[in-house]
Amino acid sequence: MNNNYISKKQLFMIMVLFQLGSSVVVLGVGARQDAWIAVLVGMVGGLLLSFIYTYLYIKNPADISFEKILTYLLGKRFGDIITFIYIMYFTYVVARVIADIRFLIHTTVLHETPELILSVFLMLPMIYAAYHGVEVIGRLAELFFPLIIIIFFFIYLFLGTGESLHLGNLKPVLGHGWGIIFENVLKETMPVPFSETINFMNLYPNVKKEEKQEIRKPVFFSVIFSGIILSATMGVNIMVNSLHVFENLTFPILTTIGTITIGEFIERLDILAIIILMVVNFFKILIWLYSTVEMSISLFGLSLKHRPKIILFISAAAILMSVNLGSIVEHYELGSKVIPPYFHGSLLMGVPLLLMIIAFLKDKKVYIKGLK
Repeated sequence: MNNNYISKKQLFMIMVLFQLGSSVVVLGVGARQDAWIAVLVGMVGGLLLSFIYTYLYIKNPADISFEKILTYLLGKRFGDIITFIYIMYFTYVVARVIADIRFLIHTTVLHETPELILSVFLMLPMIYAAYHGVEVIGRLAELFFPLIIIIFFFIYLFLGTGESLHLGNLKPVLGHGWGIIFENVLKETMPVPFSETINFMNLYPNVKKEEKQEIRKPVFFSVIFSGIILSATMGVNIMVNSLHVFENLTFPILTTIGTITIGEFIERLDILAIIILMVVNFFKILIWLYSTVEMSISLFGLSLKHRPKIILFISAAAILMSVNLGSIVEHYELGSKVIPPYFHGSLLMGVPLLLMIIAFLKDKKVYIKGLK
């Protein structure tokens, strides 16, 4: 695994696919018809968070993991406790995203398939990719990234040349003021997906060493690129479905793409939405899983021969959690009202900000010497 490196280009692709993830389903709904604005403002917040994450990485030697940064800056005992909390939380998020895909497949295609069977088969390719490491993940991103971008391009093209878009559904712009937008940004559009890129602190050490100092460029561009796609998608969803319908749809992108008709013989293109959701959520689960595995190995000081067992153990735990998350209503209620303020806010934003302040206050030479 020592030669398991990816390029800046591959990092950009992986990060875009990861950030699209389950967020492309629905995002910013609390901001009502200004959901697309809330996503853009959340993107700006995501750039600030990306600065914090990359600051912590650039300040360190290239091979230092997130777990070791936590241990050094917070002390061995407290750092280990926080790392363990991150591992538990990351495993739970893996379970949540598995549930997202399972609900999609169960609703649209395999209505009678048991949830456990679906979850197991969904995890098998992620387990395989996580075992082979970031080089394989990078190559998969190079394969799927162009496909997803082409699909999005044609979706926007077909919708734009059709009669499905109604600009009036976006009015009045800022009808409820900036207050509801900023509230939604803090609760939803900045935590998900932009704060979740903290995972990539476990992948940054695998970027080619000669590209370390330039790592901010692909990271920042990925946040901007995915933010624009997500904002456009939310805007299109509202223009096609109307605000009332958008707020009550579980998978609005399916309904939106389902309205596309080309001539009088090509329709029911919602299969494109299913392809998008399957691919981007594959990368979302994969990166959460990979990050959890890397932090577990680092925390417990395990050798690489234990890697397959750790991957299987964490995957099994995530699968069991995913099938016990309750109904789809309970799942989304928990994900929108409980998880962001109490976990995203503290672990994905609060702790990194604290780490940056501590690292900044330490003398640079002492900081690097301690990590070595």
